[in-house]
Amino acid sequence: MELGQKLGEGRLAEVFEFGRNRAIKLFRSGTSVAQVTHEYEIAGIVHQAGLPVAEPYELFQMGERIGIIYERITGLTLLKHIITDLRKLRWAAELSGQLHADLHKVSTCALPSQRNRMSRNILAAPLEENVKAKAMELLVQLPDGDSLCHGDFHVDNVIFTTNGSIIVDWENASSGSPLADFVHSSLILRVASQPEFIRGIDFRSVKFQILRHYMSAYLKANPSDRLAWIRWIVPSAINRLHEGIPGERDSLLRIIHRGISLV
Repeated sequence: MELGQKLGEGRLAEVFEFGRNRAIKLFRSGTSVAQVTHEYEIAGIVHQAGLPVAEPYELFQMGERIGIIYERITGLTLLKHIITDLRKLRWAAELSGQLHADLHKVSTCALPSQRNRMSRNILAAPLEENVKAKAMELLVQLPDGDSLCHGDFHVDNVIFTTNGSIIVDWENASSGSPLADFVHSSLILRVASQPEFIRGIDFRSVKFQILRHYMSAYLKANPSDRLAWIRWIVPSAINRLHEGIPGERDSLLRIIHRGISLV
């Protein structure tokens, strides 16, 4: 079967139409079979939980690349709704906050441990040993949990369709603290570089408006004392640093070192 129209792409994969009502997330050359299989298994667990996600059908080898065949979702991401019409910004940002809070009401022990993943990533991060030691000290003092956590939730990972919102890209999903997941998403918005497809708008201003409305909606739906979630900033920022996203390092280092100096 031949690839159809490209529907989107990210750092690790491209998404194409693939037959009737199907799409294939085709991972870039060099991605391990284990990594793709992990995402496929996670997607199956999340779909079986009845959450608003695309159904995964099967793994598929295409030449030297491996992919996952998914149910095809038709619609724009919330980010693309925003950049095509800035009047939708508050609606899209608040919707994302509400969706994220709703997600955290689901409990699961079927997914990998968020705390274990964060611990590994902190210890492997490209930082001074004393900073990593302080982050680990902070982490062990923070409460664990069994909430379903996305691990990469943001407005470009929510597709708005005629049948409602669909959340995509679940490869980092885990079971853990909802506040850690919330802080991680907040950091993504704070340090995000301007995507190549965005032109003609003040992206820095837009992302901070999205952040403000997202946080307000999330905390309205899932109230939390400010101190409870800001304690997650340093471990979460180091966890994000380990992911090695281009353009984020300097901003994350400032957040980490400022956070360390305050605790």
